[in-house]
Amino acid sequence: MYKTDVYEIVFKIFGIYLVWILIQSVTYSIALLFEEWNTITSLMMLVMLAGILFIYFLLFQTKRITRAICSPEDYKEKLDININSNTLFKLAIVIVGLFLVIDNIPSLISNLLSKWQEHRYGTQPGYYVDSSYMITLFSKVAIGMVFVVSHKRIANLLDKIGLANKSKVLDEEE
Repeated sequence: MYKTDVYEIVFKIFGIYLVWILIQSVTYSIALLFEEWNTITSLMMLVMLAGILFIYFLLFQTKRITRAICSPEDYKEKLDININSNTLFKLAIVIVGLFLVIDNIPSLISNLLSKWQEHRYGTQPGYYVDSSYMITLFSKVAIGMVFVVSHKRIANLLDKIGLANKSKVLDEEE
């Protein structure tokens, strides 16, 4: 494993972490979209699109990033690390999925209970339970479950894309 490979792994893990952060912020922003469209909402959408583009580069264009920041010695310097990049991707994806599930299940259950109470007894639980907020909570839990259940497929996809990009870069260098 070369030093540049370690950089690529770190960039991809950081990209996976940013996917979790983006999911958290996008769901709240989408709820705001349905309320009112104004300058702040437009600015938030631009920032989210920039975030999505940044995540795309971190996950799928790591070769370009490493070419830009690494010196030629980094491509030649070998490191004695016996960790497979696929294993690290799997671990990062499972952690992000568990964060999504663990972070949102309590709020989802509380809001479902309050909504049931409101429907069953006709009483307000003391605060307004927004249906769009419940849908976003459910979406985050579902995405987290997909990450946990399909972590092998997602990690293999990231690894294949990384290998495909590596062969393209090697072809360009020749």
